[in-house]
Amino acid sequence: PIHGGHVEMMERARAAAVAAGHDVLGGYLSPGHDAYVRLKHGAAAIPASERLRACAAAIADRDWLHVDPWEALHRRVAVNYTDVAARLRAYLRAHVDPRVDVLYVCGGDNARFAQAFAADGGCVVVARPGAEAELARWRDQLAGNPRILWSAGDHPGASRAILAGAWRDVGARRIAMRVEDARAVRT
Repeated sequence: PIHGGHVEMMERARAAAVAAGHDVLGGYLSPGHDAYVRLKHGAAAIPASERLRACAAAIADRDWLHVDPWEALHRRVAVNYTDVAARLRAYLRAHVDPRVDVLYVCGGDNARFAQAFAADGGCVVVARPGAEAELARWRDQLAGNPRILWSAGDHPGASRAILAGAWRDVGARRIAMRVEDARAVRT
C-alpha cells in the first residue's frame, strides 16, 4: 500500500527534474495490476480499488500529483512498466501536446530500469536505503546520459510512479499532466 515514502519519492524526483532544467507541472502514481500485486503479496494483496482510493487520499494535499488508474483497472493482465510509461506518453501527446514526454520514476533498488529509457523517454532514479550498490552500478553504466536523472538521499519509497512532461521549443523540458477533474473541461 502507498505510504509517505512513495509521495516523498515523487517530491525528490520532481526536485531532480527541476534541478536539471525541467518545468514539472504534474506527476502520476500508477498502482500495479491486481495480478502483479498478487504475485508479490499473495492472499495479503490489497485490491486495486482500495489501493487507488488510498493513493488518492495520500496525495489529496498535492495539487501536482494524480493517480492514473489505467494499469490497475483498465487492463485484463499485468503490464510492464515500460508499457505504462509509453501509454501515458501517447495519451498526453494525443490530448495535451505532441511534444510531451514522460519520465519514469523508480527507486535505487530498481536502478536497472533506467536502461530501458536511455534512448527514448526518460527516467528519474531516486536513492533508497540498502540499494546504494545497485544504484552506483547503474549510475556508473549510464553516466552522462541526459535522459536519466539521479536523486541522492535516502527515502523509503518504491517504484511505479511517473512524471509527465513536454519538450520546450528552446530545448529544455516542460512537464505537463493529464487532469481528470473540472479543470480539464473548462476550455
